[in-house]
Amino acid sequence: MQLSTRTRYGLQAMVELAASEGILSLAALAQGQGISSAYLEQLFRALKQAGLLRSVRGAGGGYMLARSAGEITALQIVQVLEGNSAVSECVSGAGEPCERACVCAARPLFLELQAKINAVLDGTTLQDLANQYNDQTTRFQNVR
Repeated sequence: MQLSTRTRYGLQAMVELAASEGILSLAALAQGQGISSAYLEQLFRALKQAGLLRSVRGAGGGYMLARSAGEITALQIVQVLEGNSAVSECVSGAGEPCERACVCAARPLFLELQAKINAVLDGTTLQDLANQYNDQTTRFQNVR
């Protein structure tokens, strides 16, 4: 499974929001991620519609998490931005069932991979990622 840039940028921006524990402007987040504000706005629109983000208007406005960082999982973000986390169409549950599912030699492997990927994504919260990000940033600053 290879995550799209859409998902990578969205996850990174969500982690930055979680690490900040507050409201950040779209421009600041886009600059921090090295992407355009217009592109990040598209991602945030989807995350807002899914109930993962809230927008705050006015001076000092921007975006904030709609729930605590400990309640939002990486799987939820991936599902919003990627559609699903499927390693193969035959285990995605979308579309027509595979005609060879019962005789496919690789399907058990695909199912096991899918279960493990989902378990890691679902067992990882934004708070976990924000803590790791803050630790990583601190280590980097201490090296300089």
